[in-house]
Amino acid sequence: MNEPISTVTSVDGATSYMLSVLQQPKTSRACGYGEKAFEQRRPIDPPPIIELHIFDNYAQEETQVQVFGTFFLVATIESVSPYEKPAQSSNDELMIGISVSHMQCPSLGKSAFFVFPDLSVRRSGSYRLTFTLYSLFTDYLSALSGFFPILGV
Repeated sequence: MNEPISTVTSVDGATSYMLSVLQQPKTSRACGYGEKAFEQRRPIDPPPIIELHIFDNYAQEETQVQVFGTFFLVATIESVSPYEKPAQSSNDELMIGISVSHMQCPSLGKSAFFVFPDLSVRRSGSYRLTFTLYSLFTDYLSALSGFFPILGV
């Protein structure tokens, strides 16, 4: 995969968490509103993929991800169009699909991944996604995607 475009680190005592946006959304087509929105929607392409690394601050090394069920990532969207104020629309008004991803570990390794294959945007414009990591044991951590256009219906 390509080098991460956005990396954010948070320190929580003995452990550090790092989020990297490995696959940035590039574009999509607006799906609109109403009954046909679900039928006509096209997911954001390519689907965003975010990687989580966990570091042991005392050993100063990356650790194996061992607490699979405690982490989840939430995607929210914000408009960056020059004519629209970001606070004008709520996340539910702009985006449909599954905005929560559970952690996936392809093997017992040091990386975990979150994939968002089912996100669609209702209106044309320029947007970016914020990915917020939640855990049962720590505070949250966020990473931003790059800007991407949504084309008209």
